[in-house]
Amino acid sequence: MSPKITVRKTMSIISVIALILFAFTAFFSWRALGRADDALAQVNALASARAAETPPQVAADPTVATTTTDPPTSVASDDPTAEPAATVPSLDAQTQYKTRYTGQTLRIPPSCNSSVYIDLDEPRVQTESNVAELIYNNPCGVGTAQFSLRNDVTASAVPSEAVTPIECAEQIRTSPLGTADEPIRRGSVYCVKTSPNDAQATGITWKMVILAVTATAQDGTVTLKASAWDIPQ
Repeated sequence: MSPKITVRKTMSIISVIALILFAFTAFFSWRALGRADDALAQVNALASARAAETPPQVAADPTVATTTTDPPTSVASDDPTAEPAATVPSLDAQTQYKTRYTGQTLRIPPSCNSSVYIDLDEPRVQTESNVAELIYNNPCGVGTAQFSLRNDVTASAVPSEAVTPIECAEQIRTSPLGTADEPIRRGSVYCVKTSPNDAQATGITWKMVILAVTATAQDGTVTLKASAWDIPQ
């Protein structure tokens, strides 16, 4: 056989072998690419499922400063149903008082070991406790009859009934009665200022009262004389 024919056959064999190798290489590359595509599809499906479960987050704007707002502060109240405190005007020499009643006689009957409630707005004896300004107590032989002031009612002892409402306001400001019970004695005179909160809550006038103890009987009966003026609000 001639050398040229041998070379040609050898080249043909090499070409066939190279073609077969290329075919195998292409086949395996195709398989690998298919598996890669499957893996990528699975990764994308998993990512989509997680994204569906997680709520979207709003990206913060780096140019906007973050601020914190404190919640509104509420005012605490011991009693949520309580009436708001009345706005109390300042009482001075220019305050214009208006006469409500004058020289009203009040007789407190004997009442051993039980309270008698006195309303100075009308005025009236033996009224309900929630509208009274004074509470009268007589221990009957154990001690002296006394009266006490209801909450938010203020008073002061004065020399005589000749005192004016303007002078009463000054006496109450500078020399108010304490919280202890006040003994009832004939000839005692008091200035009594009613509760501004009760006046506002009930829609009546706020009052200044001059109260004199005119008699104390042996049986325990106490006689009072009261005059009252409306305080402008």
